[in-house]
Amino acid sequence: MGFALTWTVFFLKETNVFTLMASVSTYYFDSNAQRDGQASVMQAVKWANVTHAGSIALGSFIHTLIKVIV
Repeated sequence: MGFALTWTVFFLKETNVFTLMASVSTYYFDSNAQRDGQASVMQAVKWANVTHAGSIALGSFIHTLIKVIV
């Protein structure tokens, strides 16, 4: 039970980090010399929870294994 709780906490934390990084990257690549871009936060949330959820879950699992072993 403790392992599952730790995995869930890491998953939520890493999903938030992914959403932040994807939002910042959409802002950066939408900007140019004439104007500031817009951050697509909801698109980043969709990417994190639909498109990349499995990768984030696997990364969280590996992170949890390392935390438990060490």
